Amino acid sequence: MCSSHIGTRALVGKAFRQGFYWPSAVADAHEIVTTCPNCQKHIQYSKFPPEVVCLIPPIWPLSQWGIDIVGPLSTAPGNYRFAAMAAEYFTKWVEAKALRDISAGALQKFFWQNIVCRFGVPREITLDMANSLTQQPFGHSASS
Repeated sequence: MCSSHIGTRALVGKAFRQGFYWPSAVADAHEIVTTCPNCQKHIQYSKFPPEVVCLIPPIWPLSQWGIDIVGPLSTAPGNYRFAAMAAEYFTKWVEAKALRDISAGALQKFFWQNIVCRFGVPREITLDMANSLTQQPFGHSASS
């Protein structure tokens, strides 16, 4: 009833400062502290995590888009054979548009109209077919 309900190290330190010493003082104090319910209630816990804190990078909705071209598909009315697809990584929002041919200009127009004008400029864009996009339609040579 008159005890201070402190941790093991503090209890041993108090006993040693009073002039008491015995070889198993730390083990005895540890047993007293772990079996006393009031000591468990009033123990001071460390506010520091037991491991190194790993910061999670902030991910904002509509900031990372992946763009890909699907096709050739069955020809639709208006001679549409391809589709431009854009998927937002965080919300999984998908934008799609039918295309007659694959060209850098068509993909730029799709990106500007369907992504930038509607959702703003994204922080990151992933293009799966970036090497095959030129000013010429896909599959046509430069001389044609």
